[in-house]
Amino acid sequence: MTTAPLLLGARLLAAGLFLVAGCAKLLGRAETASAAEQLGLPRRAAALTAAALPGVELALAAGLIVGGTARPAAGAVLVLSLGFAALNVKARSRGHRPSCHCFGELLQLHAGYGIAVLDAVIAAVAALVLGFGPGSAVPAHGPWGALLALGALGCAAAPISARLLTAIRDLRRRCGNLEARLRTLETAAGLGADGASPVGGPEAGAPAPDLDVLDAQALTRTLRPRASRDLLLLFLEPGCAPCERVLAEAGAWQRTARDRLTLWFVYGASAQAAARAAAEYGLDDVYAQSGRRAAESYRVPGTPSGVLIDADGRVAVPLVAGYGAVRDLVQGYLPPRSPGADGARERNRTASANGGIG
Repeated sequence: MTTAPLLLGARLLAAGLFLVAGCAKLLGRAETASAAEQLGLPRRAAALTAAALPGVELALAAGLIVGGTARPAAGAVLVLSLGFAALNVKARSRGHRPSCHCFGELLQLHAGYGIAVLDAVIAAVAALVLGFGPGSAVPAHGPWGALLALGALGCAAAPISARLLTAIRDLRRRCGNLEARLRTLETAAGLGADGASPVGGPEAGAPAPDLDVLDAQALTRTLRPRASRDLLLLFLEPGCAPCERVLAEAGAWQRTARDRLTLWFVYGASAQAAARAAAEYGLDDVYAQSGRRAAESYRVPGTPSGVLIDADGRVAVPLVAGYGAVRDLVQGYLPPRSPGADGARERNRTASANGGIG
């Protein structure tokens, strides 16, 4: 049995993978740069990689398709795949599993041994073509040529379609957030003057639901709201002015009330945006959420909102909404202020009465 058709299939398989990967990275250069940086490259090198890698992968895909250049292209694919595998093994050995963005939005894969094995398989295919030749030729016309053209078109269209689907999902998420914000504004009309009236969520004494969130490496985690002290769970959104006020003060809250109160932040944005907010405001325990899964488990009508959970994992104070309500919950855990600060505090309370909910 001749191996020519097998060699042809091997190089076309590798070409298809590189074609999809190149198109996907071309449509998501910022994400590619972020993934390269998380894999250990310096920022400038990561930016150059994101700019050059899509073109390199597309050129290698074309080189594998054309019989006359298949062997040199296979050699380059072999070196590149082994390099990718080494980066993934290095990242996994250090305990990191960032999104590798290998195939863009088409497949959400994380760096690790699994991706290293895939790279090793591609390297083996490239070594096969490099050692034994390209196999059967691909005629420019006829059924094989038409099938190859359709396959290439499908591979190129796949990441574009995935990108469009991602944009549609993001638009739906934004519409959902806007609807929640509108519901919150409606709820605000029923709040007390101090903004501390409960607005929903689990009742006092009920077990606090677990949280499905994303950490700084965009990895999914399930958090059980347990701490050695009381826990204040805060739900915030980017672009929300009262949420920004909470974030601006939260760093001081964490430092001052650390021995009595733990603060967790669920930020309704991407993991990268949550990490930037944590760095900007000097906060610990800032998590992102996929869609509104965490907020929905607590029936959060809008942001900023907070729920106080005791050390046994039960709701101590049901969900409250508004900057003033959140601030009042925290004030009970802060050291008493000096008498001279009372007037300023009262003035701040009065000034924030209309800034409740964004």
